[in-house]
Amino acid sequence: MKNIKLVNDELDLELELNVMDNWNEIPLKTYFKMIDLTSEQNKMDEIDFTIEMISIISDIDKQKLMDIPISELNKIEPIIRGLNPENMNKDIPTHIDIEGINYVPKKNMSNITNNEIIWIKNLEKSSKTYSDNILSKLIILLRPGYSKTNEIGEIKWIQLPYDNDDYEKRKNIFLNYLKTNDAIPLINFFLTGKKG
Repeated sequence: MKNIKLVNDELDLELELNVMDNWNEIPLKTYFKMIDLTSEQNKMDEIDFTIEMISIISDIDKQKLMDIPISELNKIEPIIRGLNPENMNKDIPTHIDIEGINYVPKKNMSNITNNEIIWIKNLEKSSKTYSDNILSKLIILLRPGYSKTNEIGEIKWIQLPYDNDDYEKRKNIFLNYLKTNDAIPLINFFLTGKKG
């Protein structure tokens, strides 16, 4: 997180922003907003896009940015450019600790269960956006689990069976606490079946 002050001397205005400047700080809901905005970029003026993006990565109302000079907004341009998907982690974690709960990803897409397939298809039909569809797959295929040590001392992570009753709770947890750097390699794997 980078603290940046933006000023407008003529209006005697100072705005202090805490800007998310790396993928480990960006929760999934912020990433989805960034993706949705980027998909609309060619329909927007450059300054509108920049203001919207700054609003998203600073979690600030865009109206507060309207009285800031463009020269000041340019201070944040390197951060926006630095948030390049190419800089994301590509490794799939064995588990992710969120709020004290271990979430274990599906390890092999050829071992998908009938229950998982049914819920994925049902949720695909009801998803209104591409982001909703991706999030649904993530909620189904990244679930609470536990570790088990075998006789030679190797740790194996085991998923609990899918329970749709926990869907909304997990959705809120993932949107607010799952970091983009952890989520994207999993999403790519769940969509393609290929690691990396």
